[in-house]
Amino acid sequence: RVFYKESLRNVASQGNILSLSYRELKERCSSVLPILGLNRPDVDLILNHLEVALNEVENESKVSYKLKSLVYSVYQELNKRMLKNELTKSRVSSETFLGRQEWMLVESGLVLPSQLAYDVGSSMYLYPVPYELRDIRLFLLAAGVRERFDKE
Repeated sequence: RVFYKESLRNVASQGNILSLSYRELKERCSSVLPILGLNRPDVDLILNHLEVALNEVENESKVSYKLKSLVYSVYQELNKRMLKNELTKSRVSSETFLGRQEWMLVESGLVLPSQLAYDVGSSMYLYPVPYELRDIRLFLLAAGVRERFDKE
């Protein structure tokens, strides 16, 4: 099949590549990505994909492993972008990131970033940072995740 550059760009911009992670897409379509201008997606496109994924999470009664992996990989990519100064702390730390308050994914669904901490202590009402996300400290702390929950 022959795909046209413009129609593929439209499909990509509408979030229809959401089912593939960037790594999967790169492996499968490495020769086509430069033509589409998707060699390294810009931050706005990544945020758009995150928004679409979070909407899917809200619509699911139980979050699938594939969807969870997708959201976590987007968080990891945003952390890389912060390390390269392509994404600023102020953009992530707003009270309503992507127009929503609850956007951090944990096993039970979406929660406020301030409800997550690396060390939850003895609190049974707050959430520990998921193991898969422990290495993206810069992004999580910028988003409002805490180092630890202190007794208040």
